[in-house]
This record gives sequence, structure tokens and C-alpha cells, in this order.
Amino acid sequence: MPFELQPSLENDLIRIVPLQEQHFEALYLVASDPLLWEQHPSKDRYQRSVFEIFFRDAILSRGAFLVHDIKTAEIIGTSRYYDMDEADESITIGYTFLARAYWGGTHNKALKNLMLDHAFTHFSKVYFSIGVYNIRSQKAIEKLGAIKTVPIENHLASQAKNKHHIYQLTKDIWQ
Repeated sequence: MPFELQPSLENDLIRIVPLQEQHFEALYLVASDPLLWEQHPSKDRYQRSVFEIFFRDAILSRGAFLVHDIKTAEIIGTSRYYDMDEADESITIGYTFLARAYWGGTHNKALKNLMLDHAFTHFSKVYFSIGVYNIRSQKAIEKLGAIKTVPIENHLASQAKNKHHIYQLTKDIWQ
């Protein structure tokens, strides 16, 4: 049975649904905060023209989600699955951002819990690619049990050459 790349999932804090074209303006409202991108390799992603490229790539990936706060129904961010590798039994989770009001709380963990639980129904490993200067995201993913592997050079249409750390989380550790 093939892996469902864009299911709608929810828990007591968040709901994730497949990202669609009509979500652009609402998601851009969240992304337009320059402080969101302070530690990120693409520090200019708050600019509309740069975010448009990010959003287009998210739609084309067919693995991106819109994240809602369950209590307020407010759109608070996005994340996506990508780089499925059946031979390696792995998938990558990334391109995640949440509104600053949701930093340091339980919403990012709730998001990762949904995505990891779903990913581990099919895969034995999940990878995360995080910019070397994105300390907040590195600490958050380490709290989930992910292990840093090696830095890589990442080439994306929407950003210059940037170094990222690759983290790995296995199904055994997650369970």
C-alpha cells in the first residue's frame, strides 16, 4: 500500500491539511514576519517575492501541509514531507515554520508527533534538514530524539548554497 503523502491529521492542539493555492495569503501573513527567518538560511523569505517561490515549491512537492491551531482555527504555519526513498525506507520532514506566538510551546512537538506517527506507518527512518545556524530548530528536533549526522550542502531554487545538518530519527527510537 503506498504512503499517503498529504493526509489530513489532527490532535488536541493542531490540524494539518494539504496545502492548496488558496492558502497563499493566509500563510504569507504568518511568513511575513522577518524574525521568523532570523536563524534560517533564507533570511529574506519574509519578502513576498521570495515567499512566492517557497510556496510554489511547496505546492509542487505534493507533500506540504497547512497547520491550524485547533482552539482558534488560526493558520499558524506549514511543514512538508519530501525525499521519499523506498530503498532506504526513509522520508524527510522539513520546510517547517510556525508563527512566533507558537515558538517554545507544545505546538511544534504536536506537529512533529502527527507527522512522525504517520511517517512511521510506512518508513523506518525520518530525516530532517536544518540550517547550521538554526539553533532553535536543532534543539527542538533533538528533544524528539533525532541524532545529528553530517552537514551537507543544499541546493534549492529558492535559496543560495547553504549548509544544513541532517538529523535522523528511527522508528525504534520514536517508539
